[in-house]
Amino acid sequence: MAATGSGGQNAGVTRARVRALPRLLLPGGLAALLMAARPGVAAAHGVAAPEPEFPSVLLAWTFDPLSVIAIAAGVIGYWWLVRRVAARHPRNQVPVIRHWFWYGGIAAIAAALLSPIETYSGTLLTVHMVQHLLLQFVAAPLLLLAAPVTLVLRAVGPETRRALLVVLHSRALRIVTFPLIGWFLFAGANWGWHLAGDGALYDYALEVEWVHWVEHATLFGTALLFWLPVVAVDPVPWRLPYPVRLFYLFLAMPQNSFLGVAIMNAANVLYPHYANLVRDWGPDPLADQRHAHPSPGSDGGACPAPGIVVFRSGSAIAVSYNATAMRELKSDLFGTVWRGADNGREFVLRDTRAARWWTAWLARSLCRREARALARLDGLPGTPRLLAADRRSLRREWIEGRPMQLAPLALRDRFFGGIPKLVMDEANLVYLAA
Repeated sequence: MAATGSGGQNAGVTRARVRALPRLLLPGGLAALLMAARPGVAAAHGVAAPEPEFPSVLLAWTFDPLSVIAIAAGVIGYWWLVRRVAARHPRNQVPVIRHWFWYGGIAAIAAALLSPIETYSGTLLTVHMVQHLLLQFVAAPLLLLAAPVTLVLRAVGPETRRALLVVLHSRALRIVTFPLIGWFLFAGANWGWHLAGDGALYDYALEVEWVHWVEHATLFGTALLFWLPVVAVDPVPWRLPYPVRLFYLFLAMPQNSFLGVAIMNAANVLYPHYANLVRDWGPDPLADQRHAHPSPGSDGGACPAPGIVVFRSGSAIAVSYNATAMRELKSDLFGTVWRGADNGREFVLRDTRAARWWTAWLARSLCRREARALARLDGLPGTPRLLAADRRSLRREWIEGRPMQLAPLALRDRFFGGIPKLVMDEANLVYLAA
């Protein structure tokens, strides 16, 4: 009996410590905000940030009073509401997991708006897209998982609660929170900001600070509306069955992907702001644009600038070749193809780590098949030699020629017309019969 009592007492102490942990983190969070509030190397829009060097780049936090005030208000306001609920309902306090969701969402916002991501967002489009991903796909769902509406309803008095319930049950809110409305507003905000006027609106936001704030507010606000029926922790007017929620999320993937492809395949730099920056480091504006996509479903890419933390690890080419000698030939759903030189010998590098997440398995399979085919054809005239290969990439010899998709129609017709004449010899090598 004594052992049982001691175990229960220890468990109670442990739960109390866990419950108090988010409140103990509050001073640390405010201290971090004060550190972020000091002047850093933040670059104004239109001025290139200095070349990042590790580890000093980790200290390149920015000072923006509006961001600091908003984040501090979110931290202090939630802490105060939790204390109010604890005082009013001591036996039914806010679950600890919701504390972590809220402060996690606030941390994502701080990372997007105050960290080195903000510092370099005006210099590299890739980093700017990471900023949008944090706001829309990390911060928004985490804040909704904390059930802020339920927290406010429990913290306020009866009269205020009745007034809030009138708003929550209003026709206007039912319309705005209707899942299809939220879905279209979310998609429209992303497409509108990124491609309206062939990128003119997005470029204007890069040059004018208050428009930039409006852009972030609309992207974040529509993300909240998009995630609301999916998370559905708070009392919302529309509650979708779980299979419908999955289908709802699935429908968002194609439009995000098409937007990413539209940006990636643009022949010219869409946003003159980045083209007009003067900097002697990192990728050129067009290469930067091809790796910058506004959704996680449209990119496995990364920030290729040297010295910056790789926020998205897909297209970080982890090979020992000189990156300045590499030139991108093609980037598509199955990865990126580069042309480079090593000791005066030209080669082609096919890297599948930049493939979209839903095509990554197929890209790796095709890459391995190509490596096996090149290995078997080694020594055959007109066939490039396989130089190196692993599970996700291959390096082969460069030979002069024209890609099939760029060849004249007559040559393509001749090639495909000869396919019926293909035969296989004893070594299982396929060739054109005479």
